[in-house]
Amino acid sequence: MSITKYSPEFRKQLLEKYEKYINETECPFTKQFCVDNGIPSSTFYEFDEFTELSKKANDKGEMYFLKQMINNKGNQITNMFLLKCLYQYREQSPIQIDAKQNKYIQINLAGKSLEEIEDLAVKRARQIKSNRITKK
Repeated sequence: MSITKYSPEFRKQLLEKYEKYINETECPFTKQFCVDNGIPSSTFYEFDEFTELSKKANDKGEMYFLKQMINNKGNQITNMFLLKCLYQYREQSPIQIDAKQNKYIQINLAGKSLEEIEDLAVKRARQIKSNRITKK
C-alpha cells in the first residue's frame, strides 16, 4: 500500500498512538503496533515522521532484553537469541584468528621426493603456526 493512501490527520493520530505505545509498553515491537492498528509495517516504515520513534522503540526493546540477561530473568537462551537477531549482538572470542589461515595453499609436488614434500609441509606448518593466532 502507498503512504499517500493515509491522510495527514490519520498519520498524526497514528504518530501519537505510536508514541503512547512506546512509552507504555515495557518491550515495544513496531510490527506488533502495526498489526494492532491495521497498517502494514512496510508502509509504516515509509513514514519519515516515524523514524525517530522507531529508533526509540528499538532502543527500549534492546535495553529490555539486556536487563533480562543481566538480571537473569526470563529464558536466557531466548533473550540471547533475540539480542543476536534483532540487535546484531555477537559473541566474541578472546582469540582472533588471522584471516591468512583461510587461504588455499598450492604447492607443486610434481617430481619432489618424499623428503622434499615433508620439508615443504613442515615449513608451511611453521609459517601458519607463527602467523595464525594473535591475541587481542
